[in-house]
Amino acid sequence: MIYAYRCRSCGLAFDSNTRDDPYPCHVCGGLIKRDYSTVQLSTPTFKPHFNHAVGQYVSNTRQFSDALKVTSDMNSEATGMDHHYVRVDPGDVPRPDTATEAFEVRSKFIRDNNINERTL
Repeated sequence: MIYAYRCRSCGLAFDSNTRDDPYPCHVCGGLIKRDYSTVQLSTPTFKPHFNHAVGQYVSNTRQFSDALKVTSDMNSEATGMDHHYVRVDPGDVPRPDTATEAFEVRSKFIRDNNINERTL
């Protein structure tokens, strides 16, 4: 892991693979501290995709979570058993083959153009 450091006196910035702080700056002798201003905490980007578990194209995390809950509830009612779907992020799934990719493109086209799929 790489850690960012900055001198409180002269502003010298550098990276290190150790977590040794504080210690004196080798340029001015000032105090070196970890620089947390460069740390970026964020959630991974959701990639729109056709999700086979919910049977529809999902474009954001909220839509996917809602569709997953609805599908889980419908399956529980239909079978009389509790089915719990586990969310899988698209980044964890292997790259789709060309048939799956074509199906996703078709589904997105249908959704984006408000086409009734049953009339196709």
